[in-house]
Amino acid sequence: MKVSNRPRCASGDAVCADPSLGAAERQLARAYREAQAAGVPGERLQRQQQRWQSARQAAAREAPWALHDVYLARIAELNGMTREAQGGEN
Repeated sequence: MKVSNRPRCASGDAVCADPSLGAAERQLARAYREAQAAGVPGERLQRQQQRWQSARQAAAREAPWALHDVYLARIAELNGMTREAQGGEN
C-alpha cells in the first residue's frame, strides 16, 4: 500500500482544508515509511492501514472534530510497531 507525502484533495476534504491535518497526514506517511524500513511486515501494515482508513472515513463523516485524534492514534501505532521491529530500541 502506498502512502503519499501529499494528501489527495477532493472537494471538501478536511485534510486539505486544515493545515494541522495536512501536517498529520505527512507525519503519518513518514511513520508508515519508517515502519516499512524497520522491517514491519508489509501485509501487517497494509491490513492495519486499510482498517485505519475506514476509521478515518467514519470520523470524517461522523465526528470531524475527532479526525486529528484518529491520525495521532495511527501515528503512535506505527511508531510502536517500528520500535518493536527494531527490538525495542528508541
